Amino acid sequence: DEWLAALDLPFGVSNRACGKRDTSASIGSSAGAQLVEVHSGWMRKKGQGGIFSKMHKRYFVLYDNRELHYFEGTTMENIVRKGRIRMAQATELARVKPNDQKDFSFCIKVPGRDWVMDPGSRAAWEEWESKLRPMLDG
Repeated sequence: DEWLAALDLPFGVSNRACGKRDTSASIGSSAGAQLVEVHSGWMRKKGQGGIFSKMHKRYFVLYDNRELHYFEGTTMENIVRKGRIRMAQATELARVKPNDQKDFSFCIKVPGRDWVMDPGSRAAWEEWESKLRPMLDG
């Protein structure tokens, strides 16, 4: 995964093919620990602007330390890390409209925020759910 080499990732974040590290220890699970990518892909994420906020395309990477990082940019060559969701603090993972055959948006609830993402298809939702659900606290 060559794209990881271009990212400004936190300390300990790397991939099998890339050894780039940063010195910021605030994000890593433990100093010097190497994180392993569990799943990644493009999704749309709803902004914090409330009911009228737009969905923005973001690249997501789920790591084995139970953190879902997201990146802003239009291509793999220009993405920049924007934030993370701590799945260990999540209390719920559910589709926004469970019976809808076209809308596969889902919500991850953590204290203080509901994160709404749209993977774009049933297959993508099922793949993300299978990777995210084991990361939930509880």
